[in-house]
Amino acid sequence: MRLVRRGGGEGFGFLEFMRYGVPITIVNTLVYYVWLSYVHISL
Repeated sequence: MRLVRRGGGEGFGFLEFMRYGVPITIVNTLVYYVWLSYVHISL
């Protein structure tokens, strides 16, 4: 709990994580799915 408030504010809060983390996760999932499908088709 202390490490979160040591910076003196919400520098990287949940909204920032949602803003940057979710799109990256979606893109990675799509790329992984396409790659997996491509490998499955090529095999």
